[in-house]
Amino acid sequence: MTRIKILPQEVAHKIAAGEVIERPASVIKELAENSIDAQSTQITLEIRNGGIELIRVQDNGIGIAKDELELAFQPHATSKISNAEDLFSLYTLGFRGEALPSMASISKLTLYSRPSYQEHGYKIYQKSGEFVVEPVGTPEGTTVVVEDLFYNVPARLKFLKSAATERRRVLDMATRLALAHPHVAFRVIAEGKPVLSTPGNGRLLDTILLVEGKNIAPELIKFNNEFAWGQVQGYLGSARLAKGNRSGEVFVMNGRVVYNETIRSALEKAYEGLLKGRMFPWAVVAIELNPELVDCNVHPAKEEIRFAEEQILFSDLIQAFRSALRERNLAPKVEKREIFAKTSPKTAVVQEQLQWAPQTWEHVDKVLREYRPERTRDTEAAFAPTTIMEPKPKAEVVQEEKAELDPNVEAEQTESGLEETRNMLI
Repeated sequence: MTRIKILPQEVAHKIAAGEVIERPASVIKELAENSIDAQSTQITLEIRNGGIELIRVQDNGIGIAKDELELAFQPHATSKISNAEDLFSLYTLGFRGEALPSMASISKLTLYSRPSYQEHGYKIYQKSGEFVVEPVGTPEGTTVVVEDLFYNVPARLKFLKSAATERRRVLDMATRLALAHPHVAFRVIAEGKPVLSTPGNGRLLDTILLVEGKNIAPELIKFNNEFAWGQVQGYLGSARLAKGNRSGEVFVMNGRVVYNETIRSALEKAYEGLLKGRMFPWAVVAIELNPELVDCNVHPAKEEIRFAEEQILFSDLIQAFRSALRERNLAPKVEKREIFAKTSPKTAVVQEQLQWAPQTWEHVDKVLREYRPERTRDTEAAFAPTTIMEPKPKAEVVQEEKAELDPNVEAEQTESGLEETRNMLI
């Protein structure tokens, strides 16, 4: 029988990392949220080979002091909370203290940081299982470089998708973070090329138009409602922005990008009857409420949340969404189009007037021969003059009919005709 024992620290870190870090997009999310908590106004995200080969996150935040660098890589070391009660009064995105140690256990990680009060910065990295801190020249803020993600966890590396797929997921996560924090200027570089750059001016609409394109501006419906529990605001899309999946639904709760069934159900319920079957609305919904009314400590990834009064929140959200949709007529517009193109008025054709008198017949014949020679020849042949035979006297007609009936009469006529012929010859 096997005995109960404490797992080695290295194994424990890899198990914890499996819950926090699932793919390159998870690294981007954790590091970017740390940068936002550090009061950064500019964040640069760079990836190579979909983030599997390299991830670099640089910010201009407050930085980490030299004597706290090694402590930052210890499990559950954080500056966000101090006791259990703080879990229900969270005003920061991170609080578990698991991100950095988890990343360091499954990748080759180097961190550079310099607070504004230090003359120069320092870097920290692992060497032979130990952390090494060295002075280095670096700008104010923090830069984290993650290389060879999952190099020592081949089972997890095997389940990653292609580099292109992981790159799309990283860009999707960066886009959602930019929409959740329009006051932060995000810059994303993939394979050495810039793919996203937001202004960071604090205006959500500007960030939406930069991400989705300026042509969607007429399709957006702005809303802002206040309730007893807090405030909900954002933009809803018309039916033209609907998608065949839920990728267009962005939910933000107190600055945290979340996936919540209550918010999603309220949004899709409000759109019932406005979209075709199996189509989902486009929306950016930002909720601000008292942290005591929400539990963010549901999953280590901190994306799932629970509300204390879900039914009240559900009803209020439906009311806010439907109120905004009623203000805009979402019925398709019928555009009036001209069927026939405009053309210049036709010039009236004046036909030559002919005097149908005998003197004009020759002129008509000449015209017909010149423009319709074949038809004219056929016409002339059809109307060629023929010999008109005069009717026979009635006595001759009667005699011929008798000859047809009596052969003797025919013989007599023949002899009479021969004799007349002989007399003429004589």
